[in-house]
Amino acid sequence: MPYGLNVKPVHGYYVEVEALDGAIDQVKLSDETPDDGYPARSQPLTAGRSVQTQNLPTRLRWKDRQGHPIPDFDNGLILNVSSRAKDLIDEFEPGTHQFVPVSYENSAGQHLERRYFLFVGNRIDAMHPDNPTMALNRGMYWVPLNDLLRRGQELPPGKNADLPAKLVLSRERIGQVHLWIDKRLASGATFMSDKLAEAVRDKGLTGIRPGGGRNLVTHAFRP
Repeated sequence: MPYGLNVKPVHGYYVEVEALDGAIDQVKLSDETPDDGYPARSQPLTAGRSVQTQNLPTRLRWKDRQGHPIPDFDNGLILNVSSRAKDLIDEFEPGTHQFVPVSYENSAGQHLERRYFLFVGNRIDAMHPDNPTMALNRGMYWVPLNDLLRRGQELPPGKNADLPAKLVLSRERIGQVHLWIDKRLASGATFMSDKLAEAVRDKGLTGIRPGGGRNLVTHAFRP
């Protein structure tokens, strides 16, 4: 089953990260062409497309006073990974994702690690179209049925507002993709295949806890 790519603090707390150059709020996509999903240009860091690099930071300050190493996966400011994590992702999907090098240093200005911003290169519609617990808002992105009811909208046929909202993914739509952004989720959530999640665990990569939970269902219906 697929998993959400859930970044979790290794030592029980999130570490503050400071950009020492660049302008993250001015980062733009390499391709802003609209598709039938949630507008990609509104969330360039998590759109499932590559970005223009000129406004990305080249130096970040890792403000962990306890001196712990940076985990293999971290989402401080922008999703970023270690060389180990980069190599694993490239092993599964070579040449698919954009990795932009960035230098990390501690509060004293000492170099800690060369890492990589990760911009996922797969932007797909993996949601099952027959999900009875959610509906497409404006035909573009999935919302809980209560969101439509609060706006006085009628529910499409086949929907049941008495059921708890769940994300239902289609195995057929996912296909052989291993790491992706779903273009029909406004959250810009990142997902990974079960094979990639298993490899992450086997290699002992830190900072990530692949999960599904009660709100993620994968094979409730035939694809």
